[in-house]
Amino acid sequence: MKVLIVEDELLIAEDIRMQLINLGYEVTGMVVSYNAAVTSIMQDLPDLVLVDINIDGSRDGIELGDFLKNEA
Repeated sequence: MKVLIVEDELLIAEDIRMQLINLGYEVTGMVVSYNAAVTSIMQDLPDLVLVDINIDGSRDGIELGDFLKNEA
């Protein structure tokens, strides 16, 4: 299963990444903003996206969830 991590705190993102890898998941990337997440989603087509609500930029994780529900 391919997983994308959307988290603007690097240490938290890295910890999540290492835990997922140890559990056998493939991490397609770690991004910090809505725009970077949309780009990564369109390129890598992850099976699961883990999203923090508060992320860098003018759009938040809730808006990214809306995008995933409606567009992806």
